[in-house]
Amino acid sequence: MGENGTKSLLLVDDHKLVMELLAPFLESQTDYSISKCSTFAGLKEALKKNSNFDAVLLDVHLDENLGVKDIAQLVKMYPSTSFIIFSGTVSKSFIESCLDVGVRGFVPKTFKLQSLPSVLSFVESGQVFMPMDIIFDQNAVKNHERFALSTGEMKILALLAEGFTNKDITTSLGLPETTVKMRVRSICKKLSASNRTQALIRAQREGLV
Repeated sequence: MGENGTKSLLLVDDHKLVMELLAPFLESQTDYSISKCSTFAGLKEALKKNSNFDAVLLDVHLDENLGVKDIAQLVKMYPSTSFIIFSGTVSKSFIESCLDVGVRGFVPKTFKLQSLPSVLSFVESGQVFMPMDIIFDQNAVKNHERFALSTGEMKILALLAEGFTNKDITTSLGLPETTVKMRVRSICKKLSASNRTQALIRAQREGLV
């Protein structure tokens, strides 16, 4: 955290358009002060000058592609900083490896701009953020037709199994909380459960999650 209690975020991306759009948006919609750099050397220099960044939104495809070892070293050197991968072309295995070494989340570049402040708040609260298409195990849908669960309901069910609250799910999926509540009620009804706990027990027993 910077001077006067201001939170600080380092945006690392080599696309000028991303910088021009994202930096002013985050400064206007959050209480973070935004710093920017576009190279790996610039990233290391910025962290050397300010080792107290609250968060780093990091594209791993810079002048040189960053590997898991590079990221692990950064996490180890700056343990008080939340590193969040911000990229459009990375594999699920790469993201999982990054999480294993302490990265606090992954935001694809296809993510809704308006949802980024919620993601930052989510990570700031101590959670690890992952988009739905990474969390959701596609193999879990094989039994959903038997219970007439929609794809949207299956996604919510998967997040419930991860311990997400309704508020967390609205952030992850970008849905209104009323919609999430409605789908949770529908899930309970279709699984013949009186509450979400019973629904999860049934879902686990049936191999849905």
